[in-house]
Parts: sequence; C-alpha cells; structure tokens
Amino acid sequence: MKKMMICCISCAVVLVAGILFTDRKSADSEDVYDSTKEIVEEYLDEDQQDSSSQKVVASGEGFEITRAELEFRLQGKKKSNANQTAEEVLQELIEERILMKKAEEAQCIVSEQEAQAQVAELKDIIEKSDDSGQKISEMIESFKDQDAYWDYTKERIIIKGSISNYREKLSEECRKQNTALSDEEIVGLVDKKVKDMVSEETVKINENIVKAIK
Repeated sequence: MKKMMICCISCAVVLVAGILFTDRKSADSEDVYDSTKEIVEEYLDEDQQDSSSQKVVASGEGFEITRAELEFRLQGKKKSNANQTAEEVLQELIEERILMKKAEEAQCIVSEQEAQAQVAELKDIIEKSDDSGQKISEMIESFKDQDAYWDYTKERIIIKGSISNYREKLSEECRKQNTALSDEEIVGLVDKKVKDMVSEETVKINENIVKAIK
C-alpha cells in the first residue's frame, strides 16, 4: 500500500529558501498543476482510487481542486505537525491556484530549466548534509522511486517560486507608488492585495465533501 507523503515539500522549501527564482519565462501554469495532480493521484492507496477521490471540492475560473489533492495536502500538514483543518488547507490551495494564474498573466512563472537547476542544487545540499540526507531518504521511501520524489519537488519549486516572483513584483509596484513605505508596510499592502484578489474570484466549494474530510 502506497503512503501519501507531502512533508517533503516543507523540507524542500526550507532548503531552497535562499535560492533566487529569477527566470520569468515558462510553460502554462495549468500544465504544472496537471503534472502535480497526476503525482498526487499516483501515490494514493489503491483502495482510495475511486470516484470519491476525484470529486471536485472547489472550482474557479481555470482551475479545479479534487478531494484527492485536498487530502494529500492535509496529510502533509499533519506530518509536519501543522494544526490545520481541511477548510483552512483548502483556502490555501485556492489562494495558491489564483496566485499562480496571476503569476502567469504577469509572466512571473519559474521555468522548467530553472526548477531543474534548483533540484540539482538541492540534491547537492542534501548529499553534503548527513542529517538532511537521512530525512530526505526516509521521505523518498514513501514514493515509488527517487525520480518520482524529485519530480514532485520540482513541480512544487515551480509553484512556490512563481508565487514568490509575483509577490515580489507586487512589492516593487508598491515601492514605486510610495518610496517612504517600510518593508513591513509593503508586506502588509501585498497581503491585502492578495486577499482582495482571492475574494474577487468566484469559487464554488462543495462544503459537504470538505466537512467529511478529517
């Protein structure tokens, strides 16, 4: 029986936090999510591969989030000891989808080549760190093989990096509008812009399915 392990992403993000995502040319953001979705579905237990896992829990313009994706992310949160409900995790996924769409429109998407370079650097960091290497090895065991683990990590680097690029672009716009703003004030303005973007989107949520997820 295959296990679901997404906590690899939190480790990957921490290890590559200092790596800049500067390339702003890439493939369509929907392609990125299609790849990630396939990996998510692949690591579901075989007895969970039914119609219920494919039910859509939320949908908006240009995106859908399935129960399988929500459960996959929620399990990862639990693995990292994050005390979040399915509703809270779903809101994170919705925000992520909307911001990826905005990032694509603003040409802030991290390229496949850039992501692959980040993975190569991450592998190098792990090889030089016994502690991190052991943790990653344990995570890889939850996937069918190392390639699958690194493919998923690459997709998450693209998503996280693209959103980071887009938020930085919003920050630059705020600085140009008012050079007297502090860094903390700019972060607050960007957070508000993001919140407004999400609230302006029409998103349908299947509350019954979400409430049934533990």
